[in-house]
Amino acid sequence: MSDDAPSPYGAASLLRRHGVRPRKRWGQNFLCHARAAERIAAAAAEAGALVIMVGPDDFTRVEIPGTHDGGIDAWEVCNEVLRADVLISVPCAKHHGTAMLTMGLKNVFGMVGGNRGRLHQGIHRNIARLNLLARADLTVLDAFRRLVRNGPTGGRLEDVDNSFETARQVIACTDPVAADAWGAGLFGIEPGLVGYIREAEHAGLGRADFSSRIVHV
Repeated sequence: MSDDAPSPYGAASLLRRHGVRPRKRWGQNFLCHARAAERIAAAAAEAGALVIMVGPDDFTRVEIPGTHDGGIDAWEVCNEVLRADVLISVPCAKHHGTAMLTMGLKNVFGMVGGNRGRLHQGIHRNIARLNLLARADLTVLDAFRRLVRNGPTGGRLEDVDNSFETARQVIACTDPVAADAWGAGLFGIEPGLVGYIREAEHAGLGRADFSSRIVHV
């Protein structure tokens, strides 16, 4: 376990120790503090990475394979994601009012454009389908602090678990389904009760059985 792994610099340092050097980073811009973007960019620069600002012209509509049942069959994906040689997802483990939990598989919402309201209609199936377009090669799940209620935004310190017993953990896994299945256990939830974990496993994106396939960092 590493205390600095959840930070931008710590995550990059961890990857470099294993021979991986990230070149670019991006994420959803739901920032509330005026200087938050500057601090994120500065931390990335210190780690030798580049933060990019994604605009409305930076997406390509891609067909989702094997979808012929009336759900979403194509979606706009960030061009940087489509061009990436290796895709590393670094989500936080949080409660989510609609999806139950948000972790690695749900993190795909930060890689796509389009009508987000539509994605929340049948959200569990849509999460799995979008991961068919942008499946992470490595998921580094940040459970150092867990948002346990009122997610995904929270709002009170009482909503955050920062204990040594059930938080303060970071794991890495090449199987995004296994990573989220492990994360569900931190919340005391059986992985099979989380719809998008079931859907993702059914779609062949990975296996919920994470025994011997999780690395604690």
